[in-house]
Amino acid sequence: MTDSTICRDVAVFCTVKDEGPFILEWVAWSRLIGFSSIYIAQNDSTDGTIELLECLHDAGIITYLDNSFSTPNGGRPPSFQSRAYRLFLKQAKTANLTWAMALDIDEFLYLLPSNKGVEEVGDLTDESIDEIRLNWRFLSSPTEQHFVDKLVTSRFQMTKELDAIEKNPTPVKTIFRVANAKALGPHFPDAYIRKPRRIINGSGLDMVQSRKVSVTDPGGCSNAFVAHYRTKDLESFLMKGVRGLVNINSTERYDQKYWEMANLASAELPVLAEQKVRIENEISKIDLLTAGHAKKLHRNSVQNWNQKIKRLLKNPEFMRLAQEVDPTYRPRSSNF
Repeated sequence: MTDSTICRDVAVFCTVKDEGPFILEWVAWSRLIGFSSIYIAQNDSTDGTIELLECLHDAGIITYLDNSFSTPNGGRPPSFQSRAYRLFLKQAKTANLTWAMALDIDEFLYLLPSNKGVEEVGDLTDESIDEIRLNWRFLSSPTEQHFVDKLVTSRFQMTKELDAIEKNPTPVKTIFRVANAKALGPHFPDAYIRKPRRIINGSGLDMVQSRKVSVTDPGGCSNAFVAHYRTKDLESFLMKGVRGLVNINSTERYDQKYWEMANLASAELPVLAEQKVRIENEISKIDLLTAGHAKKLHRNSVQNWNQKIKRLLKNPEFMRLAQEVDPTYRPRSSNF
């Protein structure tokens, strides 16, 4: 530390819709790695997400932002995500936060070694650094077909070889100075008060000023990366498509091509799975802080997901899509 008077706290922000079964694990990990404050926005959830977020907010564990809204004519807004980012940036500036990061509920910041905290990801006391851009590493398992109530970080451990990031661009997520951000985007700020002075990557190497979402990391993410569980199991993957996107302008399509592309993996990466006991213990601490309500609300959300999957499987079109994506897919007998 070069100056103990300079704040190194880092806040994290997430926006969700119908992601109830995955919230406790994400919040637990965010607490374990030392995010100083956790903001979660949601819109139009019906799976128990709202009740769980309200519970965590009332216990002082997160700050919950209600992002449900419609346009004046009653239609859907261009992007729930963009509005959520505006809500967060306003709160972040009001609270005089120094550093912040936007992550999705399927994105987990991982620091090397595993006992490091987020404040050690780079020299946050260095006044010349305005951003730290961290590459995604995609984790998946193409053989996982069914939604089950187990830790995402334990179930999915396959990824591409590390040299893929050293040689081929992958998207980044960014820790940024709040004071210099004028508008936020999912990967880095969309607009600045002034041009960033210095940007480093997940290996501590200086980066060229760029608006490119996907870049390489020649250092192989030696300090940090973002583990991205973008598909999970087949049922969760298809549920994501049914749920709808937080950004209506997105061109993503949850089909066979996406599934196959996202599940290209040849190397095992168990580093987050190795944190299973720590994560489970932290979830239990959170449950205690909510007087036993958090786990109960989590279970309610899991039950809602199971019931929705059961209903969807009675739709011939949904079954057709599931077996188109994975011809070996068969529903669990409990779904009927």
